[in-house]
Amino acid sequence: MNDFNLSSIEKHTPMMQQYLEIKAQAKDLILLYRLGDFYEMFFDDAIQASKLLNLTLTKRGFFNNKPIPMAGIPAISLDQYLAKFLDQGQSIAICEQIGEININNKGPIERKIVKIITPGTLTDDFLLPTKSDRIVLSIHNTKHSTGISYLNLANGEFYVLECEPHELETEIHRLDPAEILISENDKLNFSYKAKISKIASINFNIDNAMQELLNHFKINSINCFDIQNMKNAVCAAGALIKYVIQTQFTDLKHIKNIKIENNNEYVILNPETRKNLELTTSINGNNSTLFTIMDNCSTSMGSRTLKRWLQNPIRNIQILRKRQEAIDTLYQYICQNNKNQNFLKELRSFPDLERISSRISMKSAKPKEISSLRDAISLLPIISEQLINLNLTKKSSLIKSINNCFYIDNDLLILLNKSIVTEPSNNLKDGNIILSGFDQELDKLRDIYLNSHMHLSKIEEIEKKNTGINNLKIEFNRINGFYIEVSKGQIYKIPKHYVRKQTLKNTERYITEELKNLENTILASKDQAIRREKLLYENLLSEIDKYYDELSNCAKSLAQLDVLLNLAIHAYNNNWNLPIISEDNEIIIKDGRHPVVENNIECFIPNSCELKNDANRIYIITGPNMGGKSTYMRQVALITILAKIGSFIPAKTAIIGNIDRIFTRIGANDDISHNKSTFMVEMTEAALILNTSTKNSLVLMDEIGRGTSTYDGLSLAWSIVITLLTVNKSLTLFSTHYFELTEITKKYSHITNVHLTISEESDNITFLHEVKKGICNKSYGIHVAKTAGIPQEVINIATKKLKYLENKKNNATYKSIINNIINLKLDDITGLEALNILNNFKIQIKNINKKI
Repeated sequence: MNDFNLSSIEKHTPMMQQYLEIKAQAKDLILLYRLGDFYEMFFDDAIQASKLLNLTLTKRGFFNNKPIPMAGIPAISLDQYLAKFLDQGQSIAICEQIGEININNKGPIERKIVKIITPGTLTDDFLLPTKSDRIVLSIHNTKHSTGISYLNLANGEFYVLECEPHELETEIHRLDPAEILISENDKLNFSYKAKISKIASINFNIDNAMQELLNHFKINSINCFDIQNMKNAVCAAGALIKYVIQTQFTDLKHIKNIKIENNNEYVILNPETRKNLELTTSINGNNSTLFTIMDNCSTSMGSRTLKRWLQNPIRNIQILRKRQEAIDTLYQYICQNNKNQNFLKELRSFPDLERISSRISMKSAKPKEISSLRDAISLLPIISEQLINLNLTKKSSLIKSINNCFYIDNDLLILLNKSIVTEPSNNLKDGNIILSGFDQELDKLRDIYLNSHMHLSKIEEIEKKNTGINNLKIEFNRINGFYIEVSKGQIYKIPKHYVRKQTLKNTERYITEELKNLENTILASKDQAIRREKLLYENLLSEIDKYYDELSNCAKSLAQLDVLLNLAIHAYNNNWNLPIISEDNEIIIKDGRHPVVENNIECFIPNSCELKNDANRIYIITGPNMGGKSTYMRQVALITILAKIGSFIPAKTAIIGNIDRIFTRIGANDDISHNKSTFMVEMTEAALILNTSTKNSLVLMDEIGRGTSTYDGLSLAWSIVITLLTVNKSLTLFSTHYFELTEITKKYSHITNVHLTISEESDNITFLHEVKKGICNKSYGIHVAKTAGIPQEVINIATKKLKYLENKKNNATYKSIINNIINLKLDDITGLEALNILNNFKIQIKNINKKI
């Protein structure tokens, strides 16, 4: 509405005036304005929606002599269009007709916004992805500290944390929000892609934010959450809760507290690491990620919990060991009971209790969800009995605590059994939700409209008896409603209280006051029954909500059990083993495998790795292109992450130490949008590693320095390795094609050379993908180029040029050796020194001969 202002609103029709007033409330949201069987959009909203959803753009009326753009969607198809809007990152305001049609009222029907839907505030089942959370996150940024608050509205979990400003991007990628709230005055830029919603800066004011929290939780002080000293986080949390309340138009009782999150609890993975390791998102879009190959959970709750674990590997050894104990308990049961993976099969029948519980609290749960809740509660004793009877609760303290959450007050099941029909309709307007016998008034109303023929037959018999007219009939049509029909030969018997309704050729039609009252009762009874059923259902939701804490804890425990069982079955099916969790700075892996790659190839070659802070701290990895260097490095990181969620791992044995961060500098990508070359991106990521990695960090660096000249790149790679060794003291895997870099091991004992092996016959090479100690002094780049289909004439030219360059280099080396011999002062060296010098010359000449 670029050419519209509210001062000219009176120039419009009453309906359009109403629309514009409501649109002013919706502000920059697209307003879906209910008009009969359609939701209509006007002005700029219509133009934008027509482009986003490929809708037909029409017009309705004129403004300033220009047609008003209009686009609409059928009300019956609202769900699918909302999903399309959200896929485009668009927020929507839904305006419904809330008033009754009144023929005496010439104005428009009363309407108002009943719900605002944004990407981060979804609760409806049809809009939420089953295996992912949809989080809304709020940021309050100051010079020295950043406050973060985030909320999962679908389960009521509300968190705050604070971090340093440079850590913000890492935290955003870890939390993976669908929507980010910032102040309208902030100029924050993120590489992370999400809906950015700018809200009034006054909402982040500490006093306003604190008051919003006090109002929501109905408390006098936030000290009960121990967040009084986290001022930036409180600002973010207050702004967030106000925003969410404004979108939902309902009580958010399921948001019961605020929890403090400390990012030191987790193994920190920066955005590049998450991307390179493909934990939950594939780089090339083929959906082959660590999550997808490991997720065979029986419930959607379990899948989401598994994803959270993978996105947030933890450092707490006690929690890890409890998870390990639980997974191992389930694993041993499978091994000892004829590979039985079908126990606890009842988990597959559980609905999404986590989200259903929240929707009950928000009064938006559908009747079918309530019936599924009833059926789920009935299954809980079966699950519990299995855990107890198989002695699983005795062998695992975590399984025992999980099982304790499966005891739901039996009064809830009694209530559900006597109130909800076996197969309810999913829409309140259709009725058939409340069980007969639950409410006398509802039963009476149902009896009237369901058994109306019986009531009419009874009246008909009474009237026949009273009048003596044996052919008297009571009939119905849409024009006259119910009426008494009498043949003209019998009209002399008609009583005085009969009122003539219609005269036909052979019959007369009459009504009576009793019949008219019954007609009104019958016709109104169905509507009254549906309204009564709706009221009873809403009251039922309130009663069920009293058990919210029990249901929520039960849902979380079911999800956790589902994940633990899933990990045990995956370990059994894929020959994974239980790692040792150590408190030392070490990663020792025997015959490790890449958990994703091994699922996609027939035979995976396992490899070992031994990194210890007081021994082999750095591996310099050489080998041909396509030889498996990157796969080897990634598998070490992925095995570490799996150990840090408590899982078994794809290795024969492993000891995983106290890792605080994992960094990856893998791949070559420029960043055109931020005017950064490939080399600049490489150096920026290297700087982050050097500035933030510690002795407890795992660092993966792949071919650093290749984006510049050979000598510049080699010099940088050399200095980075030394810094990681002597300053950061991080556990490091460093792959390179700079063979000169392997010489660094002669000076530093904590660095080891390893290489990926090949088999070379004639002009053909075979990648063996086996890691061995020592160096590989050739890159075999021309061989790989030939395999990739580079024309033979190009390969021939490249081979000649390579030989020329190698001979040139070898000649220079020979000259250097000769000059060194000439310059030797034999009188000044001992016999032992002379032997060492000769041995070095011998090694240099031997290396030259290997290349020839």
